[in-house]
Amino acid sequence: MSDVMDRHSSSERRACVPADLHSSVFQYKKQGQCDDALRKRLRELSNERRRFGYRRLGIPLAREGFEVNQKKLFRLYRENMGDVPPPRRSFKFISDGSFILLLNAQNHGKNETGPANQAS
Repeated sequence: MSDVMDRHSSSERRACVPADLHSSVFQYKKQGQCDDALRKRLRELSNERRRFGYRRLGIPLAREGFEVNQKKLFRLYRENMGDVPPPRRSFKFISDGSFILLLNAQNHGKNETGPANQAS
C-alpha cells in the first residue's frame, strides 16, 4: 500500500479505496505475543503431571501468575502434546494368568498386585 502512496503521491485514505480496504486495517500493528515462558512452564508441568489435562494444568499456571484463557491454553497444550509421552503402566504377567501392576517408584515406591491376585 505504501508503494501506491509513493507512486501516486496520494494519501493513505485515497490509496485504500481502490483496494476496498479500510484505513484502520492498513494502520494495524500486530502485537507481539511472547509465549515462550508459558510454553516452557506448560511443558514442564505436562511432564511432571502426565495425567492432568489442560484445564487442570491451568490452575498451577494461574497461581504462578500466568494470565491465559482456556482457548489459548488448549491450543498451546495441543501443540505441546507431541512432546509429552502418555502415562505408561507396566504389568508383569505370571504363568497362572494373574498379573502384578508395577507402579513408578517416584509416585508410590512399591508394587501392587492386580485384581486377579487379590481374589485368591
